[in-house]
Formats: sequence, structure tokens, C-alpha cells
Amino acid sequence: MSAQLRFKRFEDAKITRKLYMVFYLSALIPLGIIISILYNIVFPKLPPDTVLMLKKVLVLTACLMWVSFTLIKKIVNPVLSISKEAKQIANGNFSQSLHTEQSDEIGELARSFNRITRDLEKKIEELEASKKLIQKLLQKVSSAMASPQGVDELLSLVVENTVAALEAKSGALMLVSPDDNEELQITSSFGLDEKKALTYSLKVGEGVIGWVAKDGKSIRATGAPLADIVIDDSGGAPEKSEDIERNFLSVPVVHKEKIVGVLTVMDKRAVHGFSTDDEVLLSNLASQIAIAIENSRLNEDIERTYVETITALAMAVEAKDPYSHGHSKRVGVYATKIAQAMGLNEDALKVIRDGSVLHDVGKIGIKDGVLQKQGPLTEDEYKVMCDHSVIGEAIIKPVHSLRQVADMVRHHHEKYDGGGYPDGLEGDEIPITARVLSVADCYDAMTTDRPYRKALSKETAKLELLKGIGTQFDGKVVEAFVKIVDKL
Repeated sequence: MSAQLRFKRFEDAKITRKLYMVFYLSALIPLGIIISILYNIVFPKLPPDTVLMLKKVLVLTACLMWVSFTLIKKIVNPVLSISKEAKQIANGNFSQSLHTEQSDEIGELARSFNRITRDLEKKIEELEASKKLIQKLLQKVSSAMASPQGVDELLSLVVENTVAALEAKSGALMLVSPDDNEELQITSSFGLDEKKALTYSLKVGEGVIGWVAKDGKSIRATGAPLADIVIDDSGGAPEKSEDIERNFLSVPVVHKEKIVGVLTVMDKRAVHGFSTDDEVLLSNLASQIAIAIENSRLNEDIERTYVETITALAMAVEAKDPYSHGHSKRVGVYATKIAQAMGLNEDALKVIRDGSVLHDVGKIGIKDGVLQKQGPLTEDEYKVMCDHSVIGEAIIKPVHSLRQVADMVRHHHEKYDGGGYPDGLEGDEIPITARVLSVADCYDAMTTDRPYRKALSKETAKLELLKGIGTQFDGKVVEAFVKIVDKL
């Protein structure tokens, strides 16, 4: 047991201690025994000349043994030094390298180790950079997902940041047209000529990108699959032909085994072009893009069906009352002309056009006895009628794309001085679309026959609008309408 313990201690000892122990056991102790035997037994029996010669031999042997030990230490020392430096590297100090000037196997080992650590350090730096890029990409994607602009903004953002993450110069997402499954069109791009990108299309199976869409397989190669779409200044087109060889990576965008489109990035700023890792990353992104696109299309179909239903309800409301026949259409014409005269933007015009059709849809929730009453409403009946704007908002609000229309429907009976309903908003607190609709709605109501009165003339209706400036109506809206009403 003690012998095993001592051997175990020897195995665990440092290499310098082992070296000394081996030297003692294999050289010094045997030499000491030999010297003791020579001096005590052999030398007394030999002539002086022979003794002197043997002593010289002993001294020479001792010197050779010491030289051998020194040489062994010199061989072992670089190994010890490499071991210490390797320990520092193992502890995370990758800037450390193994120092040796030897050209033998130990020197080659050190140089190989240094090459490995340099590659490892480079990989770690690349991973850190990728981590930061991915974090930045996720932050931007999260913001885009919360954006009211929806999937289009999200896809543009993904393409832009994918190009940056893969250190490329340009990229494009081409989707298969839902109307024509044989054609690909650019939906989002970065680094390409925008005007050309908007009109660019190709057939499935045509060119490299068309082949990816048809075959459903990724491709990495040199060349320019979108050669006729010039990289713009922001994309940083190569100024010298010797900069890099044109290269690209295209992956299919697939959802439930159905090809939705193709995601392509071009001109990677690296000598060897796109890597397998790049392909894996882009394929993963393409899978997420496919899900986002399909979800968006599903939501669009649901919203389209819902809007059609709401519109049918609005038409049903008009059909209940022969006096209001064509009311929504006329209000839409008046409101659109007012908005154009005031220089409102396209978004506001769209809200006004949609809102004009739907502004009275809430009347579907009002009893026919109140809605179709032949005379003036009582106070209680008036309160019931006032609910139609809130009901209308509740019907429209579930449709994401009609949120602004819902606001307009809720507030089109607000008054400029705050005396309207349902919230008593005043002045610019009332959405401009609702202020425009209010004027158009009241004008049409005044100029059409009602059960309790005949239609007013255009001139009388205009005077009533002018009287209401500052109390019921926004003066800018009334003035714009009065200038154009005679041409309608």
C-alpha cells in the first residue's frame, strides 16, 4: 500500500521534481555507490598511477552526467513555459500566445497551438459581433411588430438588418404573386435601385432566383442574380473590379411545404463569400418570414370579410329609411372634395372615404321606432339616437386597418365648442376627419327631404353652415366647403 502511495505521489508531482528524482535515482546514487566501493575496496589494492587514472575517469563521468542533466533541463524548460502560458489561455486570456524560438517538435507544437488560439479568438469576436447584431435585429423587429404599418414594415426591416448582419451590400425579398403563382415580385429590398425594384418581376423557374422558387433549394454562388437592378449609392457598390467577386446567397421562403418566395442577399464583404453558417441563419429567417406573411394574409382575408359585412350592415341601415337613400354616397363625395380642397394627405382621404360609407353603421343597433319616427325626437329618444356613434365605433374598431375610421365614426357628432356627443370634445381635440365629415353630413341632411320637413336650398344650407362656425363647425372646413359646393 505504501509503495502504491509513493508511486501515486510520484505521478502527481511536477515535472521538474520528477526530473530531479530520476536524476538522483539513475545517476547520483549509483555514482555515489561506485565511488564508495572504489575508495574503500578497490583503490587500496591498486598502484597510485592506476588510482589517479580512475579518479580522472570518475570526475569526467560526473561532469558528463551534469552536462546531460543540464541538457535535459533545457529540453524540459520550454515545455514547462508552454504549460504555464497554456494555463493562462485556458483561463480565458486568449490574447496570450506561446513563446518559443525552437524549430523542433516542441516549437511546432507551440506554433500550432498559437494558430488554434488565434482562430478561436477570432471566432469568439465574430460570435460576440453576431450576438450584438442579433440583439439589435430583435429589438428592431419587436418595434416593427408593434408598428401599425404591419408586416410590410417588418419585412423591410428584416431584409435591411439581414444584409447588415451577413456583411453584405444588398438584398431582396421576392414573393410569389397570390394572383399568379407563376410570377415573383420584389416586396422588400435594401441597397437596390428603388424605382427598378418596384417594377422588377420574373417567372418561377426563370434565372437563379426563379430556380430556387421552383426547386425549393438554397443556392450559394458567384454572380449577380439581380444584375439589372443597379446597387444604389447607399448600398456601396464596388468602385474597383478587383474589390471582391460578385457573390450571392438565395434561400426559399417556405410555409407548410408551399413556396411563398425567395430571400436573397448579395455581395458579401468577405474573400470566400457566404458560408454554410450564413445559409443556416438566412434559412431560419426565411422560415419566420413565411409564418409572418401567411399570418398577415390570413388576417387580411378575415378583415376583408369583416369590412364587407360592416359595409353590408351600413347599406342595410340606409335601406330601412327611404329618406336616407344615397346619403352615405353623397356625404362621401362632399367630404372627399372638402379634404382635397384643404390639402389633406392621402391617408386622411382614405379614412374619410371609408368613414363616409360606415359613419351611420351604428344605427343598426337603434330601434326602428326611433330610427324611422316621422316627427321630432323626444329627449329620451334623442339620447337613444346619440348612442349610434358609440355603437358604430364598437362595430368598426376590431378591424386593425380601420382604427382611424372608428375614431372618426365615434366623433362625427362632436361640436367645435364642446357641446356635442359622445365625449364633448372641442376644437382641435376632434379629429380633422370627423370635423370634415360633420360638415358634409349636416349639409346633406339639410338639403334632402325629411319626414318632418322639406329639403333646404343650397344657399340656405350654406348660410346655416356659416352660422355654425365656432359653435358646431370648424371654420376652416366650412370655408373650404362653401367655396366648392356650387360646383358639386
